[in-house]
Amino acid sequence: MKYLITVISVFCCSVFVFGQKYIDKKMEVRSAYEVQIKTWSGRYDMVYSWQNLTLDTLIVVKRKGLYGVANLEGKEGLPTVYDRIEVFQNDLALVKNNDRYGFLNRDLEWAIPLKYEFAESFSDSLILVKLNDLWGFVNQADSAVVPIIYDKASGFQSGLSKVEKDGKYGFVNPKGEVVIPIQYYYAASFFDDLAAVRDKNKWGFIRPDGSVAVPSQYDFVYSFTDGFAVIRQDDKYGMIDTKGQVVIPLVYDNLESFSKERSIAKKGDVYGVINTKNETIVPFEYDQIRAFSYGLAPVMKAFKWGFVDTLGRVAVSLKYREVSSFSNIYEGLNHPTLYVARANNGEKWGLINRLGYEELPFVYDHIGGFRNGLSIALKNKRYGMISPTGEAVIPHLYQDIKPFESGLAIVKKNQSWGAINYDGMPVIPIVYEAVASFQFGLVRVVKDGKYGFINKNGGTVIRIDYDDAGEFYQGLVRVGKGGLYGFINEDGETVVPLEYQGVGDIFSEGLLKVKLKDKWGFVNLKGELIIDIKYDKVSDFNDGLAKALKKGKWGFVNLQGEEIIPLKYQKISSFIDGIARVTKRRKCFFIDKKGNIVKKCE
Repeated sequence: MKYLITVISVFCCSVFVFGQKYIDKKMEVRSAYEVQIKTWSGRYDMVYSWQNLTLDTLIVVKRKGLYGVANLEGKEGLPTVYDRIEVFQNDLALVKNNDRYGFLNRDLEWAIPLKYEFAESFSDSLILVKLNDLWGFVNQADSAVVPIIYDKASGFQSGLSKVEKDGKYGFVNPKGEVVIPIQYYYAASFFDDLAAVRDKNKWGFIRPDGSVAVPSQYDFVYSFTDGFAVIRQDDKYGMIDTKGQVVIPLVYDNLESFSKERSIAKKGDVYGVINTKNETIVPFEYDQIRAFSYGLAPVMKAFKWGFVDTLGRVAVSLKYREVSSFSNIYEGLNHPTLYVARANNGEKWGLINRLGYEELPFVYDHIGGFRNGLSIALKNKRYGMISPTGEAVIPHLYQDIKPFESGLAIVKKNQSWGAINYDGMPVIPIVYEAVASFQFGLVRVVKDGKYGFINKNGGTVIRIDYDDAGEFYQGLVRVGKGGLYGFINEDGETVVPLEYQGVGDIFSEGLLKVKLKDKWGFVNLKGELIIDIKYDKVSDFNDGLAKALKKGKWGFVNLQGEEIIPLKYQKISSFIDGIARVTKRRKCFFIDKKGNIVKKCE
């Protein structure tokens, strides 16, 4: 996203047929709109928009960590109460609130309601979504184009999306058609029209048409970046080009992908940096090297940290006990950039600039990373939040403090927990024995040994009278009372009755393991018994199968409760890449999902 107030002169060359006067007029109009926006933009921490401003432009605004939408006059069409709003794309804006995703149209109406567990802005004119723990793509009308049936899916690269189903990987096109069969044990997304794939135990690369570009021959590979891919063979690292030719020999003990034609490499026990010609640009003399950031890389030698530049010269002396990488601490704010690194001088923490000069005194017991212009800082054994200038925006009063989330920061004071807003005012009273992170707009709390859930305003949504409670997953949470367990939804409604001695932490592939009278079985999302409660032990489902134990013998059951692999083994492992390790009569071997012996254990 671009800063709105920055003037960006991007014009297609076809504009020039109208003459310079037309261009000047466009610039003049845009400039007038910007002047209008400047009159009210100070009310917000950040203002976002597309480059092309018109009278109808809707502008995403951010204040105290929360998002809303305003028009050119600064009138809010949507108040700043949402966890995230992205700028409009294809006439829709992605919105996140209470762990649900949806899309607004330019009339600020819900084109796609807040119902998805995840959504990503357009990829090949489609929207990547997650629903009921399954992935697919929908169009602007919220119709599934790539069916929402996959265990995982990624954005389109080279016209294809990587999908995972039942532990195997393949690729689909924007029509939802499987173009490259779902047959690989692993696959990465396409980069430079090449995708890394694992066929059994070896790695290689394929093209978008599914043909082999580099045969599966390496122990491991990284994806291509800048025309090079890291390869590993017999514990040595090198690189190949897009033709599969080895261009960096397999002589290194570790090697990272190129970034701006630089790669961090390890030889023996020391690190250096090489370029694409395998020339050394940072000498191999350091115990650790981290990635370059804004022209400098943290390096460590003899337990002292400093920074080197892109020519390998020491830019900041190696004298610190610990440092972070350089970053712009005003990132996301209407403020000039300032690149600093956090550093520990052996006693205290402070901030240094790229010349090594002190930007913030070394007076803190710890300084965290800056987010939205604030950093959690420890001073005199108390936590607060400071600005880049060291101003205590949130006073150092707390025994603990968490980063702001949904406009609130969870804090601990006098052994009790609650949450404060950006003004430091308690919104959730600081009276609880524990407060967890927000999920679906709710936060789990403990008071007087009892568990419940409250909302962002501190109001009780799920009564605080449970003996135990887990974390929400797919809109459901495990709860316990009086030694019995079940599941409830976000509204506190019972989904699985509290009548079991034990239950799993989550539903796996739509089923939940439950325990009654020391035996285990499975129920579905409606609480209906699907697999009889008759086993001594069971695992969660993985890849359509769950381990089951009865009378000292292990086997596998499927989602219908059929003992697809007989219960006859002393020991079994879960299936990985379609293979499980089993032991029978003290003999060990590997079986496939049909129970066929693949090979003996070595």
